[in-house]
Amino acid sequence: MKISFSSYSQYSRCGEQFRLRRIDKVELPERPASWTVFGNAYHKAVELYELGRREQEIEGLFRDAWDLEMLDAIDTQPDFEMWDRAPRTKNVQTELDTKFSNGLEYVANYAKRADRESEEWHLALKDGEPLAELPFEVELKVDGQDVLMRGYIDQVRSWNGQLVAVDLKTGSPSNTDHRQLGLYCWAAGRVLGEKIPFGRFFYSKLDEVPRSGDKMGKYSDWYQAEAYDDEYWYEQIAEMIRGVDNRVFLPNVSELCNRCDVKPACRAFPTVGN
Repeated sequence: MKISFSSYSQYSRCGEQFRLRRIDKVELPERPASWTVFGNAYHKAVELYELGRREQEIEGLFRDAWDLEMLDAIDTQPDFEMWDRAPRTKNVQTELDTKFSNGLEYVANYAKRADRESEEWHLALKDGEPLAELPFEVELKVDGQDVLMRGYIDQVRSWNGQLVAVDLKTGSPSNTDHRQLGLYCWAAGRVLGEKIPFGRFFYSKLDEVPRSGDKMGKYSDWYQAEAYDDEYWYEQIAEMIRGVDNRVFLPNVSELCNRCDVKPACRAFPTVGN
């Protein structure tokens, strides 16, 4: 069984969404979204900027990444009427224009902050290479099943000689899940052979009226990762496996249903808003 943080969090957040997407694999029209294009382009631009030792123009990297993401999204669904969009947005093109403009601002702010904090807050190195988009695969034996935990860690940084797992976020801080940092600290420790006790989110999204220090994005609090040890992840994975094997897929009806791409096939969604 292969598990990523995405599949684990999806199962724990809404079992019905997990079932429809990953077990029954219902066939629904592809619905790209401007925020997905934006987020992927931002991450790719930052990754290439860091791997290139911050010598390339980050705005150009973002433009190139945006173009590639757009080509892929349009190839998937050429009809903009079928794209997801925010409720108050008039049309997809307007939303894309806004996201592109925001993206250029966000990556420029990232580069400014990286330059300002280059000495105290920089990417760690492994074999001379910056630890950006660090892949991990952790093999486990859980309840007699072979499990492969895998994924990518946005960054591993060095803070006063201490390694810290960092996840970059382009959305709202309210949508983050600190278990993600727990998994990344645990997995990065396995890969690098060094305990990583802390993780942080970096939020590129600016406040409507940025506070002092927030004009170039902001960091989350420091999250302790010690609780997310081998025992924790063995227990969590074991519970997930038992639930999937016994087809326990409880829906979680909430405001998040409005942005769920499998809601047309969901048996719980008709109750929303009634």
